[in-house]
This record gives sequence, structure tokens and C-alpha cells, in this order.
Amino acid sequence: MYVVIPTAERPSPSLPYALASIAQHTDYTPITIGHDLGLCDLHIPTTQIPGVQHARRNTNLAMRVACESLGQPFVWSNDDIYWLKPAAPIMWAIGKLEDATDANKLNRERKAETARQLTAEGWPTFDYEAHVPMMVDPVVMLPVLDIVDENPLIEKRSLYGNQIGLPDRVAPDVKLRNPVNRHRDVEWASTQGDPSRWRDLADALT
Repeated sequence: MYVVIPTAERPSPSLPYALASIAQHTDYTPITIGHDLGLCDLHIPTTQIPGVQHARRNTNLAMRVACESLGQPFVWSNDDIYWLKPAAPIMWAIGKLEDATDANKLNRERKAETARQLTAEGWPTFDYEAHVPMMVDPVVMLPVLDIVDENPLIEKRSLYGNQIGLPDRVAPDVKLRNPVNRHRDVEWASTQGDPSRWRDLADALT
């Protein structure tokens, strides 16, 4: 099974930790997609639009290329998601999209628009924007990406996840947003920046 990790033009200090955690706790094969940073044996190149303001669009493009290139189910992860123990990716929801209280107005608008789209089609409205690895079936994801291309406010993970089925777990996001936070006893952790800023997390990854 492949773990596909999108990579931006600017190297992330978290990527080596993410790759090391995959090697330590899984038998999956990591592949980077986007910019080749020379940290992974396997890489799928994609055309990237320069500028951080295009990060979401570039990630959606990378997802499409991964679906078309691999042609089989794979694990989608990020360059700042770390396995903390052996585990299989699950459908992890952080609540309902319509209940989102994100401080960022644009994020709230995206969740609300995704909830409207799902409700109109008779699907559940769970929020799958958790920072955990996610299984991707290209047969389902490619039509989702077509919708996202037409409406950039739609969140692909949540639109896709609700079409796959009910979540295996509804729990808070595992992303650590403050250096004083301690990672919980979960299978994965994710950071805002370099994981070495979180002492106990860095200890778990080294």
C-alpha cells in the first residue's frame, strides 16, 4: 500500500519525521507528489502553481494526479502527520460540518458550503478535515475532484468521506496548535510547524 504525501516548493521541517514514522510503524511505501525534495525514494512530479495562496489548488491537483497515476486505493497523508504506533488509517471525523466554529471565516464558509452540497445530495455531513491519514479510492475521489474544481469552497476530504460511509471515530482533531500541548494517546499526531518544538512528541519520533 502506498502512502502519498503532497510536498510544497518550500521544504517542510516536519517531512523527515513523517517519513521516519511511516518506516517505523507501518509496512506502507511512501511516495511524495508535487515538488521533489529528495527525501523519499519514490516521487510523482506534478505541475505546481507558485505561491502559498495556491496551496489548496495544488493539493487538489496532486490528489488527481495520484488517483490517475496509481489507479488503485492508497493512503493520503500530509508532510506533518506522524504515526505514533502501528495503525491502519480509519475514517476520522471531528464533528459535523454545520457545527464548525473555526475562527477562520473562510474555513467556516467552506464547511457550510460542503454541508449544503452533501445535504442536497442526501449524504451525511460529517467533518473529515482531521489531520490523520485517509484511505482514498480513486473511483470515488475523481468525481469529487471534478465537483471541487467547479466550486473551490467544497472540501474534498469531507465530500469524499461522507460518500464512503459513516466515520469509524468522531473525536477532536489530533493537530497540535500550541507548543505547550501534549499529544494524546492516539495513533497519529500532527503539528503546526517543526515537531521538535513539542518535546514529548519529538521524543516519540526519535
